[in-house]
Amino acid sequence: MELHLENLGKRFTTLRGSVDAVKDVTLTIAEGEFFVLLGPSGCGKSTLLNLLAGLEKPTSGTIRFGERVVAERRTFVAPRERDVAMVFQSYALYPHMSAFGNIAFPLKVAKEEKEKIERSVREIAAILKIEDFLDARPGELSGGQRQRVAMARALVRKPRLFLLDEPLSNLDAQLRAETRIELKRLQQKLGITTVYVTHDQVEAMTLGQRIAVLREGRLEQIGDADDLYRRPQSPFVARFVGAPQMNLLQVPWKREQGTVQVRLGERWLELPEDKVEALVRMEGDVCIFGLRPEHIEVRTESGEHGLHGTVEAVEPLGREQLLHVALKDIRLSALTAERDFVGGESISLRLDLSRAHLFPAENAS
Repeated sequence: MELHLENLGKRFTTLRGSVDAVKDVTLTIAEGEFFVLLGPSGCGKSTLLNLLAGLEKPTSGTIRFGERVVAERRTFVAPRERDVAMVFQSYALYPHMSAFGNIAFPLKVAKEEKEKIERSVREIAAILKIEDFLDARPGELSGGQRQRVAMARALVRKPRLFLLDEPLSNLDAQLRAETRIELKRLQQKLGITTVYVTHDQVEAMTLGQRIAVLREGRLEQIGDADDLYRRPQSPFVARFVGAPQMNLLQVPWKREQGTVQVRLGERWLELPEDKVEALVRMEGDVCIFGLRPEHIEVRTESGEHGLHGTVEAVEPLGREQLLHVALKDIRLSALTAERDFVGGESISLRLDLSRAHLFPAENAS
C-alpha cells in the first residue's frame, strides 16, 4: 500500500500554550517500502506514526492510503478500519495469556475460525522462530522473545501497513543487532509497507530503504543511507547521521589569487574546485565547514600541508581510536588505526578536503 502525506500538521494545546509537533510534512512512501523516521527525542516522529495509525487526528493536511483519504479536515477513518498493525517499544503483551494467546488475540476478536487461527499463529511463529515457546507466558520470556511475540501479534492478520515505534530500544546491544537482521529479513519476505521510528542512526541506516530525518516537527532531509551520509543538506543532518559525529566548525573564508580558501587554526587551506561553487553562493565571509573524523589522516611527523595540534583526549574504539585534537582556537576529532596515541602528544593532521561539506553560517544550529 502506497502512503501519501500532504502538508500534514499536528498541534497540541498544553498549559504552556500550543505546540506544533508535526509541521507541514509532505512525503510519499512506496508500496512494500521499509521507510524509517529518524530524529532525536521530541522531533515529532512518534506523533507522525500515531497520525498514520489513526491514534491522533491531524490539525491540518491530508493522509491517503493509496487513493483512499483516511484523514483530512472533514474525514477521519478510525484505526480499526485502516488495516494497520502497530508494535510499541513496551511490547504491550497480555501477561495472563500465553504467547499463543497473545498472537491469536486479534484473530479471535475478528472471529476467525479456530483452525485458521491455529494455522496462522503457527505460520507466523515459525517465520519469527518462536514456535518452541508458544505455551509460555510473557513473564517467562526474554526481552527479545517478547518483542518477537509482539511483532507476531501485529503481523498475524497480514495488515497492509506495519508501524513500529522504537521496538528494539529495550533490548541489549547484541540482541538488538540480531533482531534488526531478523526484522529486515521478515519485512522483505512479507513485502508489507513498513514505517519504523527510531532515534538510533545505526538502526535507521541498516534497516531503511529510505530515511526521513526530522527536526522539531519538520522534514530536514529524505534519502537512502548513502545520501544522508555523503550528501547531508544541513549541519543538523551532517551531525546526526554518521558515527563518530562530523566535525562542524564556523570558519572564515576568502577568495585569493583565483582560489577559494578556508581558515582552520592558523592556516588558510585551498578548497578543491568542486567545492568552490557552493561556497561562493553563500553570503558573508563565514561558513560552516564539515569533515568527518575518518577523512582526517593522523601523522606523527610534521608535514608542509599538515595542521599541527595536540591530542587532548583519546577514545579507544577497538581497532581504531578517536582522537580529540586542539589546534590553536579550534578542536577536531580524527579517527585513526595507525597506532596508540596518548594525551598531550603533538601530531600533524592532513585533511581530505575533497570530502569536506560546506553550509551557510546561518544554518549552524
